[in-house]
Amino acid sequence: MTEHVHEALLRLLIAGGGLAPRRALLQTAGNADAALALGVAGWRAHGCTPEQCAALQRPDTRALALAQRWLQQPDHHLLACNDPAFPPLLLDAPNPPLALFVAGDPAIAWRPAVALVGSRSPTPAGRALAARFATCFVEAGLAVTSGLAAGIDAAAHQAALDAGGCTLAVI
Repeated sequence: MTEHVHEALLRLLIAGGGLAPRRALLQTAGNADAALALGVAGWRAHGCTPEQCAALQRPDTRALALAQRWLQQPDHHLLACNDPAFPPLLLDAPNPPLALFVAGDPAIAWRPAVALVGSRSPTPAGRALAARFATCFVEAGLAVTSGLAAGIDAAAHQAALDAGGCTLAVI
């Protein structure tokens, strides 16, 4: 994705407010550039609020620059909800995100995975059990996913990596 296309999608993200109108814009227009080209009348027709329209016209330049710098790093990606690489199961969620920021290989999000989550201050036995579960899941060909919190989540991620598996962190 080019930086110009990144900018258009980032502007849609930064506009804030309800996701439904911005998702409708993206789906109808086909891509973020075309969605922005619809202008205020098109944005309003898709349900964007006056505040969203103002934000689309004049995005927060600081937030835009921060996101663009992040995306310039190696293996950093931005996937719109209509991108073929976007995880299809996530689209079945009640309110899927407009886009995903991905650090690493976006294809991993397509792998069968199991979530391992728990206490941020587990007992040593809890950590050991999380690691044991994660190792077994990796041996079964599953990725381990969590919110990347300290404690059980971190123990599961570390054990999965130690076992040669892959992990997904959803933040």
